[in-house]
Amino acid sequence: MFRPQLDPTGERWYTWEFMIPSSWGKTDKGFAIMQIHESEGGPVAVQFTLHLEHDRLVARVPMDVTVPGTESYRVGSHPFIFDRWYSMCLHANWQLDSSGFWELYVDRVPMLKRYGFANAYDREYGGYLKLGIYNFNRVSEWGEKTIYIRNINIWSGDDGYKAVIRGAPICPKHVLED
Repeated sequence: MFRPQLDPTGERWYTWEFMIPSSWGKTDKGFAIMQIHESEGGPVAVQFTLHLEHDRLVARVPMDVTVPGTESYRVGSHPFIFDRWYSMCLHANWQLDSSGFWELYVDRVPMLKRYGFANAYDREYGGYLKLGIYNFNRVSEWGEKTIYIRNINIWSGDDGYKAVIRGAPICPKHVLED
């Protein structure tokens, strides 16, 4: 049974590790492997997704986060290698006003930092973390896919980077991307 969190807004830290085996093969269709998702009390509403597209992890968010069901767009990406464990952290402050933010880290390196916007739906139920393989783009030739996920944690409040990702964020390499 689904149990809503006490307050659908507020600061949250979501951490997990995952590995995708090379048996996946070609990834040009883009499969979702993580979502912050709301489905209670109205139409399905995705607040944040992480996809595997080609050779990249790609973060996607709705065009208008305050309106459930709007189209999504790419807000960040990170190179991806099969058969390797990744340590992930999504730090979010879910808010109905301009105090909301998202920070997404891959192995303590920032992939996305966005501040000062409304990023929560004005509904009774807040978003919840979904991990696993989702045919987000409704690919017809789905085939068999496997993902390994471990060490899932969710915190509320400001525990800080040292407690949550075991150290300060690491400065990313300066690489130009298309």
